[in-house]
Parts: sequence; structure tokens; C-alpha cells
Amino acid sequence: MTNIFEQFGSNSTTDIALQQQWNELKNAIANHNVIPVIGPNLQIKSVATPIGETTNAQQVLLSELAKYLHLQKVPSSFSELLYDYPSPKGYDRRYIYAQLTQLFQGDLSSVLQPHPGLIKLLQTKQFPFVITTCFTPMVEQVMHQVWGERLKVRIFDNDPKTHCDLDTEAEMDTPTVFYMFGKASNPREGSFVVTDGDMLSFCQSWMDDAHRPRNLVNLLQNKYLLMLGTDYSDWLCRFVLHSMKPNKKTGMLAGVAQEDSLMHFLRRMDNFIQTDATKVIDELCSQIEISTVQNDALRLNTDVFISYSRRDNIVAEALYKALSERGVNVWMDRRSLLPGSDFMREIRRAITTTKLFIPILSHNITAERNDSHTYRLEWDVAATHAISLGREFIIPIVEEGFDFYNAQIPEALQRHNAAMYNPGTLDLTSFAGTVQSILKNH
Repeated sequence: MTNIFEQFGSNSTTDIALQQQWNELKNAIANHNVIPVIGPNLQIKSVATPIGETTNAQQVLLSELAKYLHLQKVPSSFSELLYDYPSPKGYDRRYIYAQLTQLFQGDLSSVLQPHPGLIKLLQTKQFPFVITTCFTPMVEQVMHQVWGERLKVRIFDNDPKTHCDLDTEAEMDTPTVFYMFGKASNPREGSFVVTDGDMLSFCQSWMDDAHRPRNLVNLLQNKYLLMLGTDYSDWLCRFVLHSMKPNKKTGMLAGVAQEDSLMHFLRRMDNFIQTDATKVIDELCSQIEISTVQNDALRLNTDVFISYSRRDNIVAEALYKALSERGVNVWMDRRSLLPGSDFMREIRRAITTTKLFIPILSHNITAERNDSHTYRLEWDVAATHAISLGREFIIPIVEEGFDFYNAQIPEALQRHNAAMYNPGTLDLTSFAGTVQSILKNH
């Protein structure tokens, strides 16, 4: 009797599973749920060294140090350099942290330039929050070019006295580079990962609830991690993954070390494995470009997103009515969110697919300045999205007498021209007409 599964064929089964994994990643990107984790092999443009071409900045630094110290061959790691080689006269290996820190305070562009794939990925502006596992500032450099002065830099430097954590989930929608294993900006020994011992110490802290950035780790549990260029050995790769997502599926790993035991482990955890990080980036950027074109039609379906405090429900309803009567298609949570939906995901999608974002700012906002409210998350999403548009997007409407500064309004909202309303009369017809005119020009 013929086996009933033979009709499918092993190749077709593999193709179906592979397509499902790609679809999962693409859906996660569409839902703004992907966090890139950039490893050592996707940091720099390829450089020729005595041991061959490399895109690993640390290998280039080791090559330069070998020439400086007149070594017979280039060490494979800083650990090998510092512990397996005799220290040349006049060179104290204890100061390698200070030396690297000083090195990166200068201009190394003639030697180290960002990897083209890294630039291509981050220029899509689909990934405002990025984790880097290297002490070199290459990811930060590209993110700064993409996001400008809005970029935030957070550094976990393995010092319990230093607070390095996220305060709210909204920060993941804010342009940020997070140095997972320190940055070469602090000369303190062990403040960034140079040796194997440093890496063990950092990983131990990441798994220690008292020392790790708990809020970030908690938020990562529900994120799809896109690990690119993390060519770590078996034990180290497991250690790094467990530091971020203990006993959970990570997402995709592209450019991972091809060790059989590691491959078996990653597949058992249902991770998506690819060998070439650059090809993955090309595929993702192609899909993002296609999705952007397809979403143009969706953008036309929503004209305005209204962001407001529950205490300002009367104002929000009046604004909704005034705009709707002029034929403006308005998104407002109470009227647009479906029961049982992932409300924050739907809100993010609504903000990034609408034409105008209108926050209602009143004295109630001032009273709630120390409270956690969804509308503050909406402001962050809108501010980030506005950067990618390059046109008018945020139009605040403000209660007469409102104090921007006392209400702790972010600068991204303060710098926009605001319309005023009187809560006594609540006549919003003129403002609705202005909004309608702006929409005609979009």
C-alpha cells in the first residue's frame, strides 16, 4: 500500500513551510512588531585584511592592532590577543577599553564604513528600535543619518548603578539604538564586551532579574527578533538568545554559524534560519516597497485620526461630527475599533495609514500629565511616522489657555501650529473647513 503522505512530496512540504515562515515575518513587519538585532557581521562595508575580506569591524580592529604591535599573525579574537599573546614591551593590555574608546572618538570613516545592507534595511524606516550586539557605533551612525536628532541612544554597560531600561512600550516606536553589550564610549574595564569573560559577565547580568533591563526583556517576549549577522559560536548564540527571550522562539536568524548542534537547537525552537543576511535584507526591502505601494489605497480610506483623553470625549465627538459632515473619513477609537481586536496594534496601523493626525490638547491633559494614557503612546507613534512622511501630518487643536509646557507635551507636538477652540461654544466648523482644505492638497 502506498504511504498516504507520499502524494505531497518532501519538496512541496518544505516549500510550504518556508513560505509560511516568510509570511510570518512579513506580517510581523506590517504590524510593526519586528526588532532587528544587528550582530558583528553586518556592521561594516567589506574590508581587505591579512586574513581575508571581512564585514566584521572587530576583525579589522584586530588586524590594525596586530600591525601596531608587530605580531606575526592576526589574532582571531580580542581574548586571543590579550591572553594568548605575550604583551609587547610598553603595551599594557589592561587599557584596551580606554584605547578602543579613544579610537572611536575620532573619525574612522576612511577605515570603517557602514555595511550597505545595514543602510538599506534601516533606510526603510520600518524599524525605529534597533538592538546592536557590538561595541562599535556603526548601527548608531546609520540610525542617526536616517532619523536625525530624534535618535535616542541607550547603553547597557553592565553597571548596576547605571539605569538603562525602557519606561514604556511607546519607546519602541521612538528612534532608538540599544547597545546590548556595551559601547566603546566608557574606558572602564568591562563596560563593553571585548573578551569572552566580558561576554559571560554581560549574559549573566541579562539573565539576572536584579540587573537586566527588565522592561525591555518583558517587551521583547512578544516581539519578532530579526537577528542579522550574529555569527556566534554554538554556546554563545544560545546564551545571547536566552538572555533576550528565555526558552522562547526568537524569530529569524540570518548569517548564523553553521554548526550542526546549533542548527538542531534553533530548529527545535521553531526559529526561521537563513544563511545569507544580505539576501534576506534584499527580499525584505523588496516586500516593504511592494507593501508601501499597495498601502497607498488604504491611506485613501482614512483621512484623519483623532487622538484624545477620555475626559475630552465631548470635544472629540464634536470634532468627529464636524469633520464627517464635510465628507472627511475619520478614525476615532470608539467608532473604529472592533471588539476583541489588539487595540494598540490597530491604533498603530490606523495612525500610519491616515493622512492627518489631530491630537486634542486640553486642561485635562495637564491634569493627567503624570498618568499613563494611550494618547501619549499615540503621540509617539505619530511623531515617528511624521518624520518618514516629510509633509504636514500633525495638526493639534488646543483648548484656549492651554499650557504646552506644564502639560508635558513632547517637542514633536509643540513645534506644530495649533488651532484653538473654546469649550464654552465648541464651534469647530471653521477648523473642520481648514482640515478639509489641507486634505485637498494632499
